[in-house]
Amino acid sequence: MKARLLPALALAISAGPASAQYSPNQELALPLTAGQLPVTFIVRGLEPSLRVGPDGAVYVSSIRGVPTGVDLHRYFAPIDGAPAANGTYPFKYQGRPDGCGIFAAGCSAVGVAEGGGDVDIAVNFPALGVPNLALTSLTLAPGITATHSTDRGDTFANPNPVAALIPGDDRQWNDATGAQTVYLSYHDVATFNIEVQRSNDGGLTYTDAIGEAIDPPRAASRPPTRRPSWAPSGWTAAAARAKATCTRSSSLPRPQPRTPAAGRSAPSTSAFHPT
Repeated sequence: MKARLLPALALAISAGPASAQYSPNQELALPLTAGQLPVTFIVRGLEPSLRVGPDGAVYVSSIRGVPTGVDLHRYFAPIDGAPAANGTYPFKYQGRPDGCGIFAAGCSAVGVAEGGGDVDIAVNFPALGVPNLALTSLTLAPGITATHSTDRGDTFANPNPVAALIPGDDRQWNDATGAQTVYLSYHDVATFNIEVQRSNDGGLTYTDAIGEAIDPPRAASRPPTRRPSWAPSGWTAAAARAKATCTRSSSLPRPQPRTPAAGRSAPSTSAFHPT
């Protein structure tokens, strides 16, 4: 028995240079429930995302919610067949990429996985060969689960549940370039900053990145701010900014006592203190 995933997945079909048409909406099937215990999880297909690879492969991912993981569908014409007459694609269900890897049997029996809070995918652009597919799934704590596929989603590497080096994060995004480079950005819940990390192995592991979109080698090699020749001893950029702020504040017009209207006396000095 199958559950319905996407109520509004429409793919564009070119109809000439002056107009465009869309295929009918199609619904991608998911298992109805997860787990083999007396009490099972109800599978939901939420917050879908879409990526198209340079080879024309179409990937659609969705979340079930923590702790039940994410799902992936794929369409690749040479393998999955031609589109239907109305333009819809025969998507293939690729399972849960964050489904515990070598422990998949146990997790499937219980119905859980290593993520499910948010999902994003990215496809690399190699000069030759099958484009790498990177996927991340949000766990919040310890962080972000990462994995990747080198066969268009038929199989995935064992998930890495500690890809994010900062615990307590939210709404990750991925982008890819070259054959194996993948970038991961996410919201640091504790500080409200945006952290950025880079993967050199297709999205399985991510290097440290100080955070706030700063690249460590560049931050370390950046020369210190020098004191201008006109500045006094002990000058710093931070002190200059603080002084400028105070100067701007002190330059604002001061409030002036109001002239009393005809027939009214001025307020007493005990009630009015101009500065």
